[in-house]
Amino acid sequence: MRDPREADSAAEHMLVVAAQHQPAAFDALYRRYVGPIYRYVRGRVGNQLDAEDVTAQVFYQALVALPHYRLTEHPFAAWLFRIARNCVVSHLRRRPALPLDAVAEPNGAHPSQEDLVVRRELVREVGRAVRRLDVARQELLALYYGAGLHVPEIARVLGRSEASTYKLLERTVAALRREFEEKEQGDGASRDA
Repeated sequence: MRDPREADSAAEHMLVVAAQHQPAAFDALYRRYVGPIYRYVRGRVGNQLDAEDVTAQVFYQALVALPHYRLTEHPFAAWLFRIARNCVVSHLRRRPALPLDAVAEPNGAHPSQEDLVVRRELVREVGRAVRRLDVARQELLALYYGAGLHVPEIARVLGRSEASTYKLLERTVAALRREFEEKEQGDGASRDA
């Protein structure tokens, strides 16, 4: 029985080869990756309009550079996310990032006013906690939670080993969890007093 990842890799390989020979075939790669790239970029730049502009820049640069991409170097997704990472860094150098709470949006449901207030405060707290992390950990969280990449893919994007990437992700999430647990215990103790 064939591993589904191998079949997916083979299909991606065929798409890349087709796009290298026929630029119109790039559309299939675009449709495959525009969602994850956009989510990653949106998580890093903070607003929809800038995220759309940066995402367009990512795919433009990828299309221009595609003839030089070598299938043996890195998987296409890792190559594309490196381009996205570079575009985000360039964008952030030109503009300050929006606060995380500025991008919080209700998911279509109509929550109560109290729920909205609680949600906004939670988003602010998470945003503050994430901004206190070093840039490498922020990037890691954006790739994992924002773009939905798996650890092996993130490792290739960041140029790290899978083991060190997994360990860094595990430690980062554990540190954030501890911080919120300690805050919750402190808030509970102050209410009881």
